[in-house]
Amino acid sequence: KGTWGAWVAYRHLGQNVDLFNTYDAIEAGQKGWEIGANYTPFKNVVATAKYFNGKTIETDKDASTLWGRLDFKF
Repeated sequence: KGTWGAWVAYRHLGQNVDLFNTYDAIEAGQKGWEIGANYTPFKNVVATAKYFNGKTIETDKDASTLWGRLDFKF
């Protein structure tokens, strides 16, 4: 309870590089910056939030995603 972590990462995920992307805030064919944080508000509960801001590689259009999740560990 009360632990946390944070990160900043540059992502460049080309089109068709994998079948099942394991990143949550970025999609295939995008590049840009991701910031995120984890926080444990209660025992066995982890809250995660991520924000991605970047562009599509092929068309150079703006792309952004706000993503969140609550994990309950049993």
